[in-house]
Amino acid sequence: MVADRLNVLNAGATIPISISLGGQNRFQAGLNVQPYAIASNGPTALRGYNGTAHATQLAALKDLLAQAYPDPLTRTYNATFNDAMDYYNAMTTALAGSAPLQTTFPANNPLASALQMIARVIASRTALSAKRQIFFVSLGGFDTHDNMLEDQPGLFTTLSQALGAFYQATSELGVQDSVTTFTMSEFSRTLNTDGDGTDHAWGGTHFVMGGAVQGGRLYGTPAASGGIFPDLTLNGPDCLQRGQMIPATSCDQYSATFIGTLARRQRLRPGDDLPVPRKFRERRSRVPELTPRCARRRSVGAAARSLLNRRRCAPLRPSWCAGCATRAGRTRWHRAPC
Repeated sequence: MVADRLNVLNAGATIPISISLGGQNRFQAGLNVQPYAIASNGPTALRGYNGTAHATQLAALKDLLAQAYPDPLTRTYNATFNDAMDYYNAMTTALAGSAPLQTTFPANNPLASALQMIARVIASRTALSAKRQIFFVSLGGFDTHDNMLEDQPGLFTTLSQALGAFYQATSELGVQDSVTTFTMSEFSRTLNTDGDGTDHAWGGTHFVMGGAVQGGRLYGTPAASGGIFPDLTLNGPDCLQRGQMIPATSCDQYSATFIGTLARRQRLRPGDDLPVPRKFRERRSRVPELTPRCARRRSVGAAARSLLNRRRCAPLRPSWCAGCATRAGRTRWHRAPC
């Protein structure tokens, strides 16, 4: 849905606005825009049809794709196949023409490899005629159960080193103020054991990184207990059961914070609908009004310094400012003038 709204800003681009290095995912899937999936080593070629040795097979395939088909399923498959071939050619050509990155990414780090490819795609944005891009990567292994103390430090090291190198790469390209990286998940851990360590839970904390981020601050929506950090009492006001913290902000509302900033930069009108699930809103969420205060920028280092407490239930108010972090009468959100 996000890509559907922003796709008009990418007129003339030779690839989709959404690019995934984590396979197909619901976050990037819209009504009209679907993500283009590539690998850490670049776009995937059509095996058996590339190179001069397979010229005959490729010619036959192109002949099949040029045919007119009566049923919608075949037409859709045909269009998708043609698009994939066009995207591969455009991406391969653009990557081959871009200068190599000087930033060193850590070895044996799959997240770093994916982020390195994203940096290369960003470096090739002019050749791709891309003005806005939405990237998706994933990192698993957090279902730690009884091994949390052993596994989590390594996971955090993988994450920290990969993000540090990626931020350095955006600085090398001069786009650190235009690239914002954030984590998002509905997967957290219980605060008590199910007999095998921590179990699946709900609300958690996340962070945002980028040159335009006002770092070193805590952002969040007040929970039922009143604070941006939950009351950790088992079966307390912020606990569902067994140490599962109830979120105060949905993933969609959390990401709408960044959409609101894009809206101002790209002149989407305040009041335009944002894609927020019906169960987690009292009214349709809107593009927030942004105040001049939001334009303040402060560079952050390679390590992410801005934590966001992402919890679920309270709706995003239409007049909340998505770019700064105080709320009228509190010190959390700034309310823009109506």
